Formats: sequence, C-alpha cells, structure tokens
Amino acid sequence: MNIVACVKRVPNTEAEAKLAANGQGLDSSGYQYMVSFYDEIAVEQAVQTKEALGGEVTVLSIGSKGGTKEIRECMAKGADKAVVLVDENWQDRDCRSTAKTLSCKLGEMGADLV
Repeated sequence: MNIVACVKRVPNTEAEAKLAANGQGLDSSGYQYMVSFYDEIAVEQAVQTKEALGGEVTVLSIGSKGGTKEIRECMAKGADKAVVLVDENWQDRDCRSTAKTLSCKLGEMGADLV
C-alpha cells in the first residue's frame, strides 16, 4: 500500500511573534518552524497503518530548501520517503494553487491512501 502524508511547515506556535519594522505584517526573520500539529498526527497514523497492513509511507510537502529539518523529523517517525516540491515563494501561494499542485503530484505518485 502506497500511503502519502501531506505535511506543512508552519511557524512554531510557542515562539513570540514580532511586528515587522514597517508596521505591516510580522517579522519572519526570527521564526522557528515546525511541522503542523495536525500533520504530525497524519504522519503517525500513516506509519501505524503501514505497520499494520504493510506498504510504504511517503511524506509530501511544498516548501523552501530550508525545510529539511521538519522533513527529517517525519522520517524519524517512520516515513520511508519524502518528496518536497521546492518553491521559494510557497508562503505567497493561495490555497487553490497549493491544492492543485499537491493533487497533480499525488496523481503521479499513485497513492492508495492520503
């Protein structure tokens, strides 16, 4: 069974947010990132399903080259492979374009369970 867990890199929710110098938006220079809490649960569930039924778990994400720490954490939880679609402007994408990109890649991967 080919299981794919989609994960998103998000700012650490326990870190303090700071206003940007221009007063518009947040200063992201000091952000620490993590895998979304809900996506961590999805990875854990995918690994449990793999252990029960066999197969392979692939983690799929869109992000910048700097997101390797979060992907390594998913691999440490038991994912077998990772596919990262590199897009340095991933934070500027709207939900529709992100969903379309992920959908196309999932179709190519032949996922049995997402």
